[in-house]
Amino acid sequence: MKVGIIGPSDEEISVLIGRSRTLVVTERASLKFYSGLLENTEVVLVICGVGKVNACIATQVLIDQFAVTHIILTGAAGGLDERLNCGDIIVSAQVGHHDLPAEILTEYHPWMNSIYMEADKAMVNACIRVADSAEFAGKVYKGIIVSGETFISCADKYKELAALGAMCVDMESASVAQTCYVNRIPFVVIRSISDHADEDSVEAFESNVEAVSLNSLALVEGLLVGLQSSLH
Repeated sequence: MKVGIIGPSDEEISVLIGRSRTLVVTERASLKFYSGLLENTEVVLVICGVGKVNACIATQVLIDQFAVTHIILTGAAGGLDERLNCGDIIVSAQVGHHDLPAEILTEYHPWMNSIYMEADKAMVNACIRVADSAEFAGKVYKGIIVSGETFISCADKYKELAALGAMCVDMESASVAQTCYVNRIPFVVIRSISDHADEDSVEAFESNVEAVSLNSLALVEGLLVGLQSSLH
Protein backbone atom coordinates (compact mmCIF):
# COMPACT_ATOMS: atom_id res chain seq x y z
CA MET A 1 0.00 0.00 0.00
CA LYS A 2 1.26 3.45 -0.93
CA VAL A 3 -0.94 6.41 0.00
CA GLY A 4 -0.94 9.76 -1.75
CA ILE A 5 -1.89 12.62 0.58
CA ILE A 6 -2.85 15.97 -0.94
CA GLY A 7 -3.30 19.35 0.73
CA PRO A 8 -4.12 22.58 -1.12
CA SER A 9 -1.86 24.82 0.95
CA ASP A 10 1.09 24.63 3.30
CA GLU A 11 -1.15 25.27 6.32
CA GLU A 12 -3.35 22.32 5.42
CA ILE A 13 -0.68 19.59 5.21
CA SER A 14 2.77 20.77 6.37
CA VAL A 15 2.37 19.13 9.79
CA LEU A 16 2.23 15.69 8.13
CA ILE A 17 5.23 16.48 5.96
CA GLY A 18 7.14 17.39 9.10
CA ARG A 19 6.15 14.15 10.84
CA SER A 20 7.10 11.86 7.95
CA ARG A 21 10.37 9.89 8.09
CA THR A 22 13.06 9.29 5.46
CA LEU A 23 11.68 11.99 3.19
CA VAL A 24 12.77 12.11 -0.43
CA VAL A 25 11.72 15.21 -2.37
CA THR A 26 10.93 14.87 -6.08
CA GLU A 27 9.84 17.70 -8.37
CA ARG A 28 7.21 17.03 -11.02
CA ALA A 29 4.92 19.48 -12.85
CA SER A 30 6.33 22.37 -10.79
CA LEU A 31 5.24 20.61 -7.59
CA LYS A 32 7.26 19.03 -4.78
CA PHE A 33 6.34 15.47 -3.81
CA TYR A 34 7.54 14.23 -0.41
CA SER A 35 7.99 10.44 -0.26
CA GLY A 36 8.50 8.79 3.12
CA LEU A 37 6.91 6.89 5.99
CA LEU A 38 4.05 8.10 8.15
CA GLU A 39 2.47 5.85 10.79
CA ASN A 40 4.56 3.03 9.27
CA THR A 41 2.78 3.56 5.96
CA GLU A 42 4.50 4.44 2.70
CA VAL A 43 3.21 7.87 1.71
CA VAL A 44 3.73 10.56 -0.91
CA LEU A 45 2.61 14.02 0.19
CA VAL A 46 2.10 17.10 -1.97
CA ILE A 47 0.95 20.69 -1.58
CA CYS A 48 -1.12 20.92 -4.76
CA GLY A 49 -2.13 24.58 -4.76
CA VAL A 50 -5.65 26.01 -4.71
CA GLY A 51 -8.28 25.09 -7.29
CA LYS A 52 -9.55 22.10 -9.23
CA VAL A 53 -6.95 22.18 -12.01
CA ASN A 54 -4.02 22.21 -9.58
CA ALA A 55 -5.54 19.37 -7.57
CA CYS A 56 -6.15 17.31 -10.72
CA ILE A 57 -2.53 17.73 -11.85
CA ALA A 58 -1.17 16.62 -8.48
CA THR A 59 -3.50 13.63 -8.34
CA GLN A 60 -2.56 12.35 -11.80
CA VAL A 61 1.16 12.72 -11.06
CA LEU A 62 0.72 10.74 -7.84
CA ILE A 63 -0.93 7.96 -9.82
CA ASP A 64 1.36 7.95 -12.86
CA GLN A 65 4.75 8.80 -11.38
CA PHE A 66 4.50 7.44 -7.84
CA ALA A 67 2.10 4.51 -8.32
CA VAL A 68 0.01 5.30 -5.23
CA THR A 69 -2.71 2.79 -4.41
CA HIS A 70 -4.94 5.11 -2.33
CA ILE A 71 -5.45 8.88 -2.21
CA ILE A 72 -6.48 11.13 0.66
CA LEU A 73 -7.30 14.81 0.18
CA THR A 74 -7.26 16.87 3.34
CA GLY A 75 -7.71 20.53 4.24
CA ALA A 76 -10.28 23.14 5.21
CA ALA A 77 -13.75 23.80 3.82
CA GLY A 78 -16.75 26.10 4.12
CA GLY A 79 -19.63 24.66 6.12
CA LEU A 80 -23.08 24.36 4.52
CA ASP A 81 -24.95 22.74 7.40
CA GLU A 82 -26.23 24.67 10.42
CA ARG A 83 -25.07 21.90 12.76
CA LEU A 84 -21.43 22.52 11.88
CA ASN A 85 -18.97 24.48 13.98
CA CYS A 86 -15.46 25.54 13.06
CA GLY A 87 -13.15 22.58 13.55
CA ASP A 88 -15.78 19.94 12.83
CA ILE A 89 -14.71 17.33 10.27
CA ILE A 90 -16.51 16.12 7.16
CA VAL A 91 -15.60 12.73 5.69
CA SER A 92 -16.74 12.41 2.09
CA ALA A 93 -19.49 9.93 1.31
CA GLN A 94 -19.92 11.48 -2.14
CA VAL A 95 -18.19 14.32 -3.97
CA GLY A 96 -19.45 16.48 -6.82
CA HIS A 97 -18.86 19.65 -8.85
CA HIS A 98 -21.26 22.49 -8.07
CA ASP A 99 -20.19 24.56 -11.08
CA LEU A 100 -20.68 22.01 -13.89
CA PRO A 101 -23.97 21.11 -15.60
CA ALA A 102 -24.82 17.47 -14.93
CA GLU A 103 -24.71 16.54 -18.62
CA ILE A 104 -21.01 17.46 -18.83
CA LEU A 105 -20.31 14.44 -16.65
CA THR A 106 -23.11 12.10 -17.68
CA GLU A 107 -23.28 12.63 -21.47
CA TYR A 108 -19.56 13.08 -22.10
CA HIS A 109 -16.41 11.50 -20.70
CA PRO A 110 -16.33 10.00 -18.10
CA TRP A 111 -20.02 9.08 -18.80
CA MET A 112 -20.97 8.89 -15.15
CA ASN A 113 -24.34 7.62 -13.96
CA SER A 114 -24.61 10.46 -11.45
CA ILE A 115 -23.06 13.86 -10.86
CA TYR A 116 -21.64 12.49 -7.61
CA MET A 117 -18.56 10.30 -7.21
CA GLU A 118 -18.53 7.77 -4.40
CA ALA A 119 -15.64 7.82 -1.99
CA ASP A 120 -14.10 4.45 -1.17
CA LYS A 121 -16.40 2.82 1.38
CA ALA A 122 -13.58 0.99 3.17
CA MET A 123 -11.66 4.23 3.66
CA VAL A 124 -14.79 6.10 4.75
CA ASN A 125 -15.75 3.37 7.21
CA ALA A 126 -12.19 3.31 8.57
CA CYS A 127 -12.43 7.06 9.20
CA ILE A 128 -15.69 6.63 11.10
CA ARG A 129 -14.21 3.81 13.20
CA VAL A 130 -11.24 6.01 14.07
CA ALA A 131 -13.58 8.88 14.95
CA ASP A 132 -15.66 6.62 17.19
CA SER A 133 -12.61 5.26 19.01
CA ALA A 134 -10.76 8.52 19.67
CA GLU A 135 -11.50 12.05 20.79
CA PHE A 136 -11.20 14.87 18.29
CA ALA A 137 -11.41 18.60 18.86
CA GLY A 138 -14.42 18.72 16.53
CA LYS A 139 -17.31 16.41 15.69
CA VAL A 140 -16.93 14.07 12.72
CA TYR A 141 -19.68 13.77 10.10
CA LYS A 142 -20.05 11.76 6.89
CA GLY A 143 -21.65 13.62 3.99
CA ILE A 144 -21.57 15.18 0.53
CA ILE A 145 -18.77 17.58 -0.41
CA VAL A 146 -19.06 19.88 -3.44
CA SER A 147 -16.36 21.86 -5.22
CA GLY A 148 -16.06 24.77 -7.63
CA GLU A 149 -13.54 27.27 -8.87
CA THR A 150 -14.87 30.05 -6.63
CA PHE A 151 -14.34 30.76 -2.94
CA ILE A 152 -17.88 30.93 -1.53
CA SER A 153 -18.57 34.09 0.46
CA CYS A 154 -22.20 34.85 -0.34
CA ALA A 155 -25.31 33.93 1.61
CA ASP A 156 -27.36 33.31 -1.55
CA LYS A 157 -24.75 30.89 -2.91
CA TYR A 158 -24.61 29.22 0.50
CA LYS A 159 -28.35 28.51 0.29
CA GLU A 160 -28.04 27.19 -3.26
CA LEU A 161 -25.27 24.75 -2.34
CA ALA A 162 -26.92 23.69 0.91
CA ALA A 163 -30.04 22.84 -1.14
CA LEU A 164 -27.95 20.23 -2.96
CA GLY A 165 -27.63 18.36 0.32
CA ALA A 166 -23.93 19.15 0.60
CA MET A 167 -22.35 19.53 4.03
CA CYS A 168 -19.37 21.58 2.91
CA VAL A 169 -17.79 23.28 -0.09
CA ASP A 170 -14.20 23.62 -1.27
CA MET A 171 -12.18 24.19 -4.45
CA GLU A 172 -10.40 20.85 -4.96
CA SER A 173 -12.28 17.74 -3.85
CA ALA A 174 -14.35 17.09 -6.99
CA SER A 175 -11.32 17.14 -9.29
CA VAL A 176 -9.40 14.73 -7.06
CA ALA A 177 -12.47 12.49 -6.93
CA GLN A 178 -12.94 12.56 -10.71
CA THR A 179 -9.27 11.84 -11.37
CA CYS A 180 -9.42 8.88 -8.98
CA TYR A 181 -12.69 7.75 -10.56
CA VAL A 182 -11.28 7.49 -14.09
CA ASN A 183 -8.10 5.81 -12.79
CA ARG A 184 -10.01 3.44 -10.47
CA ILE A 185 -8.04 4.58 -7.41
CA PRO A 186 -9.80 4.46 -4.02
CA PHE A 187 -10.02 7.86 -2.36
CA VAL A 188 -11.49 9.75 0.54
CA VAL A 189 -11.70 13.47 1.36
CA ILE A 190 -11.29 14.68 4.95
CA ARG A 191 -12.08 18.37 5.51
CA SER A 192 -12.25 20.58 8.60
CA ILE A 193 -14.71 23.45 8.72
CA SER A 194 -12.93 26.81 8.71
CA ASP A 195 -15.85 29.12 7.89
CA HIS A 196 -19.53 29.14 6.99
CA ALA A 197 -19.37 30.17 3.31
CA ASP A 198 -20.93 33.56 4.05
CA GLU A 199 -19.92 37.21 3.90
CA ASP A 200 -17.39 36.66 6.70
CA SER A 201 -15.84 33.53 5.19
CA VAL A 202 -12.65 35.07 3.78
CA GLU A 203 -11.59 36.52 7.13
CA ALA A 204 -12.73 33.41 9.01
CA PHE A 205 -10.82 31.11 6.66
CA GLU A 206 -7.60 33.07 7.01
CA SER A 207 -7.94 33.13 10.80
CA ASN A 208 -8.92 29.49 11.25
CA VAL A 209 -7.35 27.43 8.45
CA GLU A 210 -4.16 26.44 10.25
CA ALA A 211 -5.83 25.54 13.55
CA VAL A 212 -8.79 23.60 12.13
CA SER A 213 -6.57 21.72 9.68
CA LEU A 214 -4.92 20.02 12.66
CA ASN A 215 -8.23 18.22 13.27
CA SER A 216 -8.46 16.74 9.78
CA LEU A 217 -4.75 15.87 9.83
CA ALA A 218 -5.23 13.93 13.06
CA LEU A 219 -7.96 11.91 11.37
CA VAL A 220 -5.70 11.30 8.36
CA GLU A 221 -3.05 9.83 10.67
CA GLY A 222 -5.66 7.66 12.35
CA LEU A 223 -6.89 6.48 8.96
CA LEU A 224 -3.38 5.39 7.96
CA VAL A 225 -3.18 3.23 11.09
CA GLY A 226 -6.63 1.82 10.35
CA LEU A 227 -5.75 0.98 6.76
CA GLN A 228 -2.60 -0.80 7.87
CA SER A 229 -4.55 -2.82 10.44
CA SER A 230 -7.11 -3.86 7.81
CA LEU A 231 -4.35 -5.40 5.70
CA HIS A 232 -3.14 -7.71 8.49
